[in-house]
Amino acid sequence: MNENNKQIFDLPIYIEQLFLYNTNNRTSVREAHMKNKKKQREVIITVIFAVTIVSISLLVAVFADAPEEVKYISYIVKSGDTLWEIAGKYSKYIEIREMISIIQIENNIEGDTIFIGQILQIPILE
Repeated sequence: MNENNKQIFDLPIYIEQLFLYNTNNRTSVREAHMKNKKKQREVIITVIFAVTIVSISLLVAVFADAPEEVKYISYIVKSGDTLWEIAGKYSKYIEIREMISIIQIENNIEGDTIFIGQILQIPILE
């Protein structure tokens, strides 16, 4: 058998090997593509989960600090009363200056002048 005949007989084996290589190579590419898609899905799910947790945490923090309902008391200004003294009586959880501002806003008071007999609506902050 000469060299040319040997190459002709080896040709089907070569074609078969080439086909198997390409089939395996396609499988590898397909597997890599599927792995990549799976990783992308995992990243997207992780990001959505993280955003959801952060959003829920923010909502809980906002609504946990918000008072359910603001209650008011009516205070009748007496001789010698000042906004500082009145605010000091009712500012349990905030600074007196903040309470003065709240009293001024709630009662449409400009400045620090109040009058004897004036009825002030004072929010009770709990």
